[in-house]
Amino acid sequence: MLDHLTSYQLSEWEAYDRIDPIGAWRNDYGAAMLASVIFSIARKVYGKKGQSGKELTPLDFMPDWAGEFKPEVKEQTLDQMKQAVLDMKRRFKKKPRRKDKEK
Repeated sequence: MLDHLTSYQLSEWEAYDRIDPIGAWRNDYGAAMLASVIFSIARKVYGKKGQSGKELTPLDFMPDWAGEFKPEVKEQTLDQMKQAVLDMKRRFKKKPRRKDKEK
């Protein structure tokens, strides 16, 4: 294709790509827009009344191929982990399975 394009035509395509990107980023952004809409609808339909949470944008669903955005990791203590498991148990109201006592 480059054999048939002039320098001027190539410059025009580069300028057009800056205005309306062609390729992978555009595809990722389109998928991120769809994911954002689905997430917003699901939160409105299945979310608890009165809880809206942070509004997410398509950029929140974009893949980070370059590894530029690293989420902040919060360390948990052993007591916090135990409390989280107990909270999940309480929420699901299931009793943990125990091995049968030896007779």
